Amino acid sequence: MAKGFSNLVSPQGMAMIGVALFLDAFGIICTLIGLLSAGAGEVLSFIPDGIGILFFAVLLSFRGQGKPKEVVVETKEKIKMRKKVMGTIRKGLRGHWGKFGLAALGELAPFLGALPFWTIFAISELKNED
Repeated sequence: MAKGFSNLVSPQGMAMIGVALFLDAFGIICTLIGLLSAGAGEVLSFIPDGIGILFFAVLLSFRGQGKPKEVVVETKEKIKMRKKVMGTIRKGLRGHWGKFGLAALGELAPFLGALPFWTIFAISELKNED
């Protein structure tokens, strides 16, 4: 079984994707209500957005805490290169929290919340998990 696929069908993966699909479906329904009722659905859409932000923030905080840390011996050149690379990474929106932030902002934006940001985030998290 492919490495990324086994994470998708794991119990944690199924829970993440299930919650993400539910929240995205609720967001689509709220957007449709908003289009039909002069924006009332957009107010309602903050409910699944808040639930999603809370759920995935807590999940990201606890993921990977049980994994053993690798002991790596580095030379001075590797340390210097790592510091340079880490500085570059910090400038961009990379990593778990960067993807989470983009998904949360996308969900909070009016009418963009109809797009499946939580589902895309959950799948990308599970596929990139080590």
